[in-house]
Amino acid sequence: MVQKNTIDFITSVNYCNSISVKNNILLVDLRHDTLFDKTTSGIKYDYQNVKGSVNFFAEKGEQAFTRAFPDKKVTYVLMSQNGTTGLELADALTKKGYRISWLIGGLQRLEWYTINVDNFDCKNILAQ
Repeated sequence: MVQKNTIDFITSVNYCNSISVKNNILLVDLRHDTLFDKTTSGIKYDYQNVKGSVNFFAEKGEQAFTRAFPDKKVTYVLMSQNGTTGLELADALTKKGYRISWLIGGLQRLEWYTINVDNFDCKNILAQ
């Protein structure tokens, strides 16, 4: 029996393309709130977070998420620092009827795209 995953795993390119055509997408940064607005020393330049993103620390859990984000019509794109922390939260939320996408590679991979991919349309997505 093959299990179907309800999390939509997307790349940074998919995310960039989606936000250019849809307005019901919310990027949720799963890092601790002390890191969300802290300046990160990037590969080429320093930045704080992704423009338009909101912060929700993954370890607060699914009940806190449902209180903070009650709208199930929105597609929530979850992004971690390292690309894996918070997958359990994502899975639990899909079981509650949320539309969840997971940004593969997290913040570090998104930064890599902004620096290394010439035709990446979201080059200015990292807030400085």
